[in-house]
Amino acid sequence: WGLTIGGRMIYPVLLPHLRSAYDLDLSAAGSLLTLLFMAYALAQLPGGVLADRIGERTTLAASLLLAAGTLLLVIFAPSSLVLFATTAAFGVGVGLFAIPRFTATATIYPDNYGTAIGITNSSAELGQALLPAIAGVIAFSVGWQFGFGFTIPLFVLIALALWGTVPERSPEKT
Repeated sequence: WGLTIGGRMIYPVLLPHLRSAYDLDLSAAGSLLTLLFMAYALAQLPGGVLADRIGERTTLAASLLLAAGTLLLVIFAPSSLVLFATTAAFGVGVGLFAIPRFTATATIYPDNYGTAIGITNSSAELGQALLPAIAGVIAFSVGWQFGFGFTIPLFVLIALALWGTVPERSPEKT
């Protein structure tokens, strides 16, 4: 959860770099952020539906792999149009994660759900505070692409960790 929230919050920090690289004016740059957050919001319903249909493990892992893949495309976007499209896809990827994390946590920690959600929400705040700062330092030091890119292996590793630790759930047919 910390990585998905922190990953989204990297965008505002790297926005000056994106503006320069893609010759975006302030309105276009603001629209890019709006698109990211709208895609994130709209993907939460399908994320819940997918968790119910195919299970939390599959949805959570697919969400993070989609986020990793689309960030890779963001890094290599040849035009602002592609940047906008891949940013929207990244928003969908991290948005799919939002709801299944609750149901997976409730399944895994039914007796300590409050504590587990507290830890989860704390990770979001840490990710939101730390990842943009790290991305900013990296972007300043070696380039904006690396400011996004350092998160890609984290998305993949956490997807694999979730696949290995979240129990497979057999969704009930209705």
